[in-house]
Amino acid sequence: MPGVADDGQAGRSKRIEPRIGRIDLTVDPADRQRARSAARTRRFHRELLNWLVVLGLFILLTGGCVVAAVFLGALHYPDDFQWTDFPGKLIVGGILLGYVAQIVGALLAFRIGFAAGGLSLLVPGYVFFCLRREEVLWPVVAVWLLGAALVTVGQFLLS
Repeated sequence: MPGVADDGQAGRSKRIEPRIGRIDLTVDPADRQRARSAARTRRFHRELLNWLVVLGLFILLTGGCVVAAVFLGALHYPDDFQWTDFPGKLIVGGILLGYVAQIVGALLAFRIGFAAGGLSLLVPGYVFFCLRREEVLWPVVAVWLLGAALVTVGQFLLS
């Protein structure tokens, strides 16, 4: 055919040589170590910020619920504290902590998408599957496990 160079490989594609990584012998090991250290520091700061955001959401939501309960008269402080009421309050507090973890996780799932956030609100436990690739999963799971531990301790104290 006119205009087409004939390289002897009619109908065959050109071979592409495989490469693994980049070999650069001019890179200074000290520069590489500084870059790794800077990346590690940035990763630590990002994870610390995620933990603080989740903790702030927990405090805001829990504090808002307590203020609303006191304002509506559903929560009052007894004059005398009795230890016989403590295990029951521990169980209720653990269950509420689990619910708060579910709600905060669902609010964080709305960053992924509206469907993920809605399903996290409606389907118990879906938030853990939804957030498993996000960096905020472990703070949510830690608070949820703290609630489960409170329920377990309350049950042992009741028995």
